[in-house]
Amino acid sequence: MNSYREVWKQLVAPDSRNTLNMVLRRAAGSLSQLTNQVFSTDTAWIERIPLSEIMTQAGDPEAAMVGVYLQIEGGLGGHALLTLSTDCALQLVNSMLEQPPGTVTNLGNMENSALAE
Repeated sequence: MNSYREVWKQLVAPDSRNTLNMVLRRAAGSLSQLTNQVFSTDTAWIERIPLSEIMTQAGDPEAAMVGVYLQIEGGLGGHALLTLSTDCALQLVNSMLEQPPGTVTNLGNMENSALAE
């Protein structure tokens, strides 16, 4: 079993960052096809921060945000957090559920499931 330090070294290695960026580009392409909207991604960065600092790293701590928190399983397990403005999350759900803009106004079980996808 790898130690946390070894896993961290693997994550921040240039090859790992390149792989992460490729995966994010493919995810953006798939999301674009799914929703018929253009999604793109900037170059990803990996940073290890204390849980208590997530709010300040995510942007304006006073702004309403939607967080999608997922557990990653497999060889290099971990956790991922995607943060979106509430408006952006609602727009994304409308697109994913093929609803006209403004149809979804709050996030229930189905909407949360769509965001987790």
